Amino acid sequence: MIAQSNPSIKNQAPGTIIYTGTYTDVPLSMVLYKYNSEDWTKETIGDLSSIPDDAMIKWLNITGLSHTKVIQELGTRFSIDPLILEDIVNVSQYSKMQSDDLLFSVWKMIYMKKGQIEHEHVSLLLIDNWVISFQENEGDVFDSVRSRLEKNQGILRTMKGDYLYFALIDSIIDHYFDTLSLLNRKFDSYEAAIYDQKKIAIDSLYPLRKELAQLKSATFPMKTAIPRVLHGKQTIISEEVQPYFQDAHDNLMQVSEQILTIRELASSLHDRQLSELSHQMNTIMTTLTIFSAVFIPLSFLAGLFGTNFRQMPGIDSPQAFSLFLAACAGVAAFMLIFFKRKKWF
Repeated sequence: MIAQSNPSIKNQAPGTIIYTGTYTDVPLSMVLYKYNSEDWTKETIGDLSSIPDDAMIKWLNITGLSHTKVIQELGTRFSIDPLILEDIVNVSQYSKMQSDDLLFSVWKMIYMKKGQIEHEHVSLLLIDNWVISFQENEGDVFDSVRSRLEKNQGILRTMKGDYLYFALIDSIIDHYFDTLSLLNRKFDSYEAAIYDQKKIAIDSLYPLRKELAQLKSATFPMKTAIPRVLHGKQTIISEEVQPYFQDAHDNLMQVSEQILTIRELASSLHDRQLSELSHQMNTIMTTLTIFSAVFIPLSFLAGLFGTNFRQMPGIDSPQAFSLFLAACAGVAAFMLIFFKRKKWF
């Protein structure tokens, strides 16, 4: 399901918190992970005021962007700019990353769910030792991060919140590769079908090209956003973690190159499909033209000999009809041989 923008956001003052997506019936869910190198906890909370502000690294995952009051309460607690809160619930906001006294980014999470490609508006905040993720609907790409937290795999629980922030970004980018792999396989199957001259509907490539365009709009803005933050005056990403963000940027560049490659393939297949359709139409028109050209003189002969003349050569002969048919067959054969020698078909 792809969320569409809501026209009710128009003509509103900047900083107005109005959810513009279609997941309006998703129940609110707030899951809090707290961890350090020795321990971790996971709990579902119902009230933001019940969260103690201790030294442990915290990951708060909020599902259900239509519950704007909770997002407003969160903004009040952490003194978050209303413009950031607006971007969190505005699903038409393009992908971006910005840093000041906090690190904020907007992503388009694209992943497989029940055999379909899902699109979801996701925002990530890094404030001190807090990482807060906002998503529209249940289901996401963060299960690998949760598993590493729970099983104490890798260095995740020994690092600070900026590394957790990177891990979430890295999971989103990894699923871009999965989506690209799926699109590439589908384009390959269409390419094989087209080159085998199998009939394919003219609009069959459109959904795949649309998915590719949405993936492009999700990833291309981040190619410039991440380096701008890393090379800016930010202090929230430590020098120890900056190489990981650079690696995420490198992966985005690789995604971008694959998108351009598949996009060229898609355009080539579309052009080939149109060429095949044009060739089929030309073949049909050639056949119809040959039939028309052959029958035009035959129609003339039939019309001529069908007129009511009192005197006409051979009209009284018993073989007149047979000779007439032979003449028609001869004219048709002559025209077909002539067309063939001219290579008109």
